[in-house]
Amino acid sequence: EKESKRRAVLEETKALLADLEEAEKRIEARRSQMVSAEKTKVLIEARYEEGLSTYMEVLDAEAVWLDA
Repeated sequence: EKESKRRAVLEETKALLADLEEAEKRIEARRSQMVSAEKTKVLIEARYEEGLSTYMEVLDAEAVWLDA
């Protein structure tokens, strides 16, 4: 019985570590998405100031950044 409980705890620990690793990967992916969206937003805003982008493009870039 003691060995069975030990195995159950070990399995639960492995599952929790796998979940943690997956969560860390998702967080890193979101960080990368956020950085990319920020760069795009800055670029579109600069293009808008020079008359090369529309205000809708600025709003779209802002929406993508906020979503990230």
